Parts: sequence; structure tokens; C-alpha cells
Amino acid sequence: PILRRLRDPAREPAFLALTAALGALGDPAALVDALREIRQRGRLVPWIGPDLPASLTGLTSRGDVALGLARAYDRPAADSLARAAAQVMLHDRDRFSFTDYMRRALNDQLVSPGAIYRALARLDVPLWLSAAYDGQLARALGAVNTVVAGSDTRYWRADRPTVVRVLGDLAANRDVVVLERDYEALREQEGERRLLLAFLREQLAGRVVLLLGHDPASQDFALLCRYVLDRHLADVDAQAFLVWPTDGPVHTWAGRPIYQLCQDPLALVEALVQD
Repeated sequence: PILRRLRDPAREPAFLALTAALGALGDPAALVDALREIRQRGRLVPWIGPDLPASLTGLTSRGDVALGLARAYDRPAADSLARAAAQVMLHDRDRFSFTDYMRRALNDQLVSPGAIYRALARLDVPLWLSAAYDGQLARALGAVNTVVAGSDTRYWRADRPTVVRVLGDLAANRDVVVLERDYEALREQEGERRLLLAFLREQLAGRVVLLLGHDPASQDFALLCRYVLDRHLADVDAQAFLVWPTDGPVHTWAGRPIYQLCQDPLALVEALVQD
């Protein structure tokens, strides 16, 4: 009820402050109610990650890809995909080895979108961010538009779903972010990076970002926070919540806490689409 009184755009700072206060209180039921209202008001931006289990997505999780990559190239088991790929690079000196392995491990051409994606398609929101390396999300949403480079943003339309591939398009080998230096640069071409970040800053301002499928204990997620959130998008006035089944380290977005809901991601999404 309190959130409904803050529909006036002039009250946007109060809206975000209240959302943050609800996160600090940590009441799961109140947070789900608030997120449902936020979705209905068009303020929710889901950001889907690559750490969900195969039982929900139909594809290998990022952690299992990292383990498989290390085994395939006889490298020590790494606690992150970025480190596993860096170890392969030390030997092969190019990116093809790890990107080719990832492309084969995450080949989704014959895989139907899993249960989590079918549930997400019912959220009915126009803008989606993805840190997953596969194309399942766009397929489930029926999204005609995907944004990888900044120049792709010219096709953005608020009346249809668009997926921003923050970590690039693995199948097309476009701007794939895996190594730490990739997160730091985000896009190699300065103009493309500026266009992409300008678009994200504009679209995320005053929004609530729901991080689904990001393991807070993952070193790769820590890289996303360190470089993408705390550096490239540090000046965005938004509030973020992270949904993961088990508790993990607290992360921040430019000094603002990312509040965690210890819930099953699929159950949370299904709760959000209830009237």
C-alpha cells in the first residue's frame, strides 16, 4: 500500500528509499509483495545470471562449465570461469580454446527453455538484462531484439521485450566477457561501450533490478559487481535485490547494498506473477 502512494514521478527518490528500507528489514513476504507491486508499476528490470542449475535451465551452470573447462585442458580446478579461462590462456595464448569449449558446453540449439525461463516469460516486462552465455532467455520471451553492442540500442522499443546481453553473445562470438580484463573493458571499442552504458544508465535510473541466477559466492559475480556495477554503472540511481537459495557474501552497487532474498528462484518468479 505504501508503494502505491508513490506513483508520482516527483516522488522517485522516496520510492527508491522505501524499497531500500524494505530490503534492510529483510522480511521475505513484504519484499515479495513490494517486488510484485514494482513489476506492476513497470519499474522492475530482471537481470538473469548464468549460475542457475541445469534442472531449471536445461543447460550447464557457469560453475560446472568452469570445472569442465579445467578438466578438458588438464588445469587445476578453478573457483570461477574467469580463472579457468585464464589458466587455459596461459598455455594456448588465445581465446579460441575456452570460447570454443563454452560454445559446445552451452549449445542450446536443441534445448527448449527450462522451467525458470517459462516462468520468467510470464512477468511481462519490456527490458531484460542477461549475464547468461546462452540464448534461452530471448527465445522464451520471444524477444526479437537483443542488445550486445551499443549500436544495437537503436532498435530498442519499450512496447516489446528486449534482452541486453551484458556478457556478450557467445554463439555469435560478439563481445564475450569471460576474463577479468573483459569485465574491466566491458567492450573493446570505446564508442560501443559508451553507447551501451548510456543506454543502460538511462533505462535503469529509478528502477529496481532483480538479480536472478547469480550465485553471491561466485568469484565471477564478484567481477561483475566490481567492474560493471561499481565502475561502469556506478552513477546509476537504482536499487538491486539478489535472489539465491543460500546465503552468501553481501555485495554492493556503488556503495549501496544489494539485498539478498534466500529463496528458490523459480518459486519467487511464480509469486511475482500472481495478482
